[in-house]
Order: sequence, then structure tokens, then C-alpha cells
Amino acid sequence: MTRSMTAYGRAHTKSFLVEVHSVNRKSLDIQINMPKEFLAMDMTLRKAVGEAVKRGYVTVRVTREGEGSSALNLPAEGEMKRVHEEWSKRATGLGYDPKEAVPFSMLVQYTLSSSTQGTCDEAVEKELLNGFKEALETFIKMKVAEGQVLAKDIIQRVKIIEEKVKEIEPLSKEAPKRYQEKLEKRLEELKLNHQEGEERLMRELVIFSDRIDVTEEITRLGSHVKQLYILLKEEKPCVGKELDFLTQEMNREVNTIAAKAQELDITQAALVMKGELGKIREQLQNLE
Repeated sequence: MTRSMTAYGRAHTKSFLVEVHSVNRKSLDIQINMPKEFLAMDMTLRKAVGEAVKRGYVTVRVTREGEGSSALNLPAEGEMKRVHEEWSKRATGLGYDPKEAVPFSMLVQYTLSSSTQGTCDEAVEKELLNGFKEALETFIKMKVAEGQVLAKDIIQRVKIIEEKVKEIEPLSKEAPKRYQEKLEKRLEELKLNHQEGEERLMRELVIFSDRIDVTEEITRLGSHVKQLYILLKEEKPCVGKELDFLTQEMNREVNTIAAKAQELDITQAALVMKGELGKIREQLQNLE
């Protein structure tokens, strides 16, 4: 089950909007953005993301919103009264008018910042965590859906490579025969005696056949294709690195086939395979 590295998930609760999204990255990098009073939950969210995702740059963003936002954002009235009384006493002692020295906006800012330095309310923490789990679940579903689309595209391109391998195999076997015919014609033109011509023909044919033989390359290429199919269809979610390694090996075999090719049809087939492998490797950059 392949998964894309790019995805987005979100969840709304009474007080929060939780968003999880990711973009491509070779390793796992997690960024958590949320109000400072919930920083104690950072490691909990980070661990959950690390267990669900193995590659990519993942951002978790928590913002306050909804019906409970105003109550959540304002400090308790009793706390504000206590702070106001203390500040008024200090202002009077220093000879200032408390009404002018203790503005309401500053009182709200001070009490709010003081209250958020402690631990967050257990019920609110649970609400945030539930919202995060819902957003993460939606996020993973999108990764799977996008990964399946990418896998289908990759499979179609691998099928083209398989077809070209089937074309190359008989062509590579016929090449020595065609080369023998050319050599016989050339030797006849040179009018060499029969024995000398036969010996020269066999030497040239053996050397040529060995130089253009791509049997091993075709066998290894077929093996890599089978492994690629298995990785794309199995339940393992994070196969991007393994697929990338396989396509590198496939590209190496195709390069060798192209270098040994003495037939135009083989060269053209190899070029098509290289083109498809290039497109596959581009798609693999999006797989986890």
C-alpha cells in the first residue's frame, strides 16, 4: 500500500482547528505550531506523528476557534479582581491614581499570560487531542488515496518497460546471426581461402557474440520488475526508498543494454525504457 508524501487533514472541535499537512522530504521532519499553554503536549503530538509517518516534512497547526474561544481566551474574573486589587494598592502607595495606573487592557494581558504559564485544563487538553487524532486520520487517508494514484501510474510505465524487454530479447539473439551473414559476405569479398575464412569468421563471431550478449541484463531487469510489483502491491506503507533503489538498478541494466546494442531497434527500445524510468523516478519522489 503506497502512500504519498503530500497530504492534508483537518478537524474542527468546539474550541480548535487542528491541521496536519506534509510535503516531500527524504527524512522525517516534524513542525508543531500551537498556543504556548499547550506546549506540554508537544511531545505527545510529535510521537503520534512519528509513529504514523516515516518520511516527509509534516506540519501540525493548532489554532483556537469556535464557540469556546472567547471563554478560553479570557482569564477568570476572580483572578482579574485579585490582580487589580494588588496593583491598585501598589499604585496608591507610590502616589498614582489607580484608575489611571491600572488600565483594563494591561490587566487582561497580564492575567492571561500568567494563567497560560501553568498546565492547561484536562478537558480542553482532551478536546485538542481528539481533534488532532481526527485530523491525523484524515491526513493518512489522503496519503493512501494519493499513493494509490501514483502506484497506478508507475505500474503502467513498468508494463511499457516489460513490453520493451520482450522486444529486445529475440532481437539480441538474432544479432549474432545477422553479424555472421555480414562477415561471410565480407570474407567472400576478400577472397580468403575456405579454412582461413572459417577460422576468422568463428573468432570474430565469438568475440562479437560475447560483446553484445545482454542475457544477464535482461534476467536482472526482469527480476527487478517483479520485486517492484511486489512492493507496490504489498501492505507495507513506506516503500519509496526501496523503489528508488530498484529503479536505480533497473536504469543501470538499461544503460548496459543500450551500450551493447548493435541494432537500431534495440537502441530505440532502450531509450523508451530510460524515458519511462525517468518518469517513474520523478513519481517516486512523491512516495513515502
